[in-house]
Amino acid sequence: MTITAPYNFAPLPEKVVLAPQDWVQSTSHDIPLDDGLCGSIDYTLTAHSPLLVGGLRSHDGQTGEVRFFKTPDHRHAIPGSSLRGMIRAVLEIATFGKFRQVDDRRFGYRDLSNSSLGVYYKHAMIKQPTHAGWLSFNAGCWQLKPCEFARIRHDQLGTLKGWSPPSPLPCSCAALYAQWHGSLRLKFKGIDSKNTVVDVSLNTDAPGTTGTLVMTGMPNRNKKREFVFYDETPAPPLADEHVTRAVNDLQQMVNALDPAQIKASSWTYWKRRIEQGESAPVFFKRDEQERVDSIGMAFMYKLPYAHTVHELIDAQHRDAAPDLAELIFGHIDEHEHGQHSLRGRVNFDLAIEKTPACMAPPLTTVLNGPKASYYPNYIDQGGKTTDVIYKTYDDDKARLRGWKRYPAREQITNGTQGTDAVSTTLHPLASGTAFKGRVVFHNLRPEELGALLWTLSWGGRPDLRHSLGMGKPLGYGQVAFTLDRLDLRPNNPARAIDKDAAIERFKRFMDTQIAETGVTWEKHATLQSLIAMADPAQSQGRTLEHMRLAMRGPNDFSNAKNQRLALPNYIVPKIELGSASTHWHEAKLEYNPGKGELVATHAQGVARSAPGQGKALFEQLSKNQQGKAKSGGVHHAIEVEGIPGANHFILKSLIKNAP
Repeated sequence: MTITAPYNFAPLPEKVVLAPQDWVQSTSHDIPLDDGLCGSIDYTLTAHSPLLVGGLRSHDGQTGEVRFFKTPDHRHAIPGSSLRGMIRAVLEIATFGKFRQVDDRRFGYRDLSNSSLGVYYKHAMIKQPTHAGWLSFNAGCWQLKPCEFARIRHDQLGTLKGWSPPSPLPCSCAALYAQWHGSLRLKFKGIDSKNTVVDVSLNTDAPGTTGTLVMTGMPNRNKKREFVFYDETPAPPLADEHVTRAVNDLQQMVNALDPAQIKASSWTYWKRRIEQGESAPVFFKRDEQERVDSIGMAFMYKLPYAHTVHELIDAQHRDAAPDLAELIFGHIDEHEHGQHSLRGRVNFDLAIEKTPACMAPPLTTVLNGPKASYYPNYIDQGGKTTDVIYKTYDDDKARLRGWKRYPAREQITNGTQGTDAVSTTLHPLASGTAFKGRVVFHNLRPEELGALLWTLSWGGRPDLRHSLGMGKPLGYGQVAFTLDRLDLRPNNPARAIDKDAAIERFKRFMDTQIAETGVTWEKHATLQSLIAMADPAQSQGRTLEHMRLAMRGPNDFSNAKNQRLALPNYIVPKIELGSASTHWHEAKLEYNPGKGELVATHAQGVARSAPGQGKALFEQLSKNQQGKAKSGGVHHAIEVEGIPGANHFILKSLIKNAP
């Protein structure tokens, strides 16, 4: 098994390139730069796969519908803001800018697998006992009233009221409460050795202890018990900054879920009632000082990671000084009351369809995908893809993987089918649709104009693609610019410059800025990865699809963690071995019978068998090794050869007598 995904990452560079200070001080809309350039770029934007820039959205009670944006006179068009955001994102990566356009989330983990995080989670859950209590919001602050809790079996609830969990599974706590009906108050006479109530009655006048039935949802049919909260402590409720922080962590973890998951979450259900003055049943942990450390809505609840996403971003990415993208497209100064904010000097007009467009076939799919909480993909695992000792958001030295990109591909894929409640029908325009538009720029330096021109055209590479609109995980939205006309007006006619010279000035600027890294800009792994993911030809032989996740079937995400796998880099740095060969010990071999290809994965990179040679190499393995190579992988020593200028190795031979 290997981890697959429709996305990958351009790695963060060692050094963030900030705009030179003298550029920052002299940049203005009102004062012409001596070498400044004004003008416009007329372009044609062509779709090389189905394209959908969302405009009209509707929901008919079954599936959501998204149709292309249109002008008031009913022509298909692309808003300038969409184009501006697309180009700014690429320019930010290409110029090694700050990694800041990231949602700051605190994720949580509830891992019951045999993975390293599963062991870590189970240890954390038993390290401190789990407590129960009632959470409310009073007098402007969160308050937590501790109480005792016991369990109650589903068969006991069935005896009391003929109750049974609703079908289908999974189902939320809201569905369980709706199935119950009536009062949640009950009486019990005792608690057995398994902390389960006995002699339960719905007659609250009966002798015994009064409690409240608490339901936490049914993730699967293995759950056989709910809870009874009773005996609130007579002490005043807990109401301090630790309770507030724990509630904020819980809210952040819920916010990180997909919209459908947020809607169905226990926190969403109970928060509405809290806002109406009720109290919500919660579970919580205390730290060594007996302060509230975390809060959850179930007994085995998600624990918050130690770090938010932003806390794992290097300090240099939080520098207040602008990078080149911020200098060109503008930025808001979040310090000193915004007095150093700058308006952008590049604007994209509305791009209008060149001729009446044809519609591509509609597609009904589920747009939700895995989130940044999936650390085997989103956290840098040191380049390893197998036998990984995982870093997570709990590690102080964890590092984010980089800028997320959807690689261009030669074939689009079908979407994931789901229920009507979570499906969306996309109505894209067909591949080949063309739009005419214009970019207007003002008072740019030659290096800044060069950066803009390089980004639009990928430095004159018509085979490369930008990604625009919806459906990018399926291969939708692959577009390319053709620069039809450049109207260039220098502020100082004596300092006129042409398009190619501006691009060369930009390249030299980048080489100078990263000279200390010992590699040129064009050979840097960040830029190579960005370009590779813009090249449809690079998609050959790759599986650019989400792994399977089913409640009653395969869960590839969990299996990958159990096998200690991580998402491979889209490319490895270009190989400088020439025709020399080298040995890899303990390379992981996987055989694809359909393609007749043998693939080796190693810390040094990926090696593939030459066309027509995979089966012969595979047959050199023992029968036992062949079975492992087809089912999950087998380790073996191999000889590989580097190809000048390529991004992978050729698997030449298996080393004899190797295990």
